[in-house]
Amino acid sequence: MNISQIRLLNLTSIIKEEFGDNKSLLAKKMGVAANNFSRYYSANPRDRRNISDEAAEDIERAAGKPPGWLSKEHNEPAHFERLRDIMSSLDEDEQIYLVESAELYAAKAKSRHEK
Repeated sequence: MNISQIRLLNLTSIIKEEFGDNKSLLAKKMGVAANNFSRYYSANPRDRRNISDEAAEDIERAAGKPPGWLSKEHNEPAHFERLRDIMSSLDEDEQIYLVESAELYAAKAKSRHEK
């Protein structure tokens, strides 16, 4: 996995785990507009941006993570290894689609569990 993919997965993890799956809360803590995050997840390759070093540092500070955390792979359950293998076999557009699909699935599952 390249650094852009690692940062995107770690950002997704931070938003979910530290900010209740609410990008707006992280954006507010960083003092930026929530739509700043949409450019990292854009399905349109022309609109999509990688997370820069500066943005990574800002995200880490806002999330209370140590410097460099966003750019490193972290120990995860064994099934994440399978997911990494799948992700590495896909092009960037397919990876974004897979991440967005997983987010939609998780949101639906959360709704079912809350009923």
